[in-house]
Amino acid sequence: MSVKLVTIGIAAHILGVNNDTLRHWDNQGKLVATRDKQNNYRLYRVSDLRAFARRHGLKVKTRRIID
Repeated sequence: MSVKLVTIGIAAHILGVNNDTLRHWDNQGKLVATRDKQNNYRLYRVSDLRAFARRHGLKVKTRRIID
C-alpha cells in the first residue's frame, strides 16, 4: 500500500487554511510535513490531514482529491 502525499497548496485547500498556516503548524510540530528529497518541498500525508482534521474539528473540504 502506497502513502498518498499532497503538496502544501492541496493540503491547505483540503483543510480550508492558508499555506502559511500549514508552514506555521509544521514549524511548531502540530502537523509535520515530510520533505521531497529532490527539492525539499513540504508534502503532507493524506492520512495525517484526515487525523488532524478530526482532532481539531476541521471539515475536510475536498474528498475527491484525497480518495
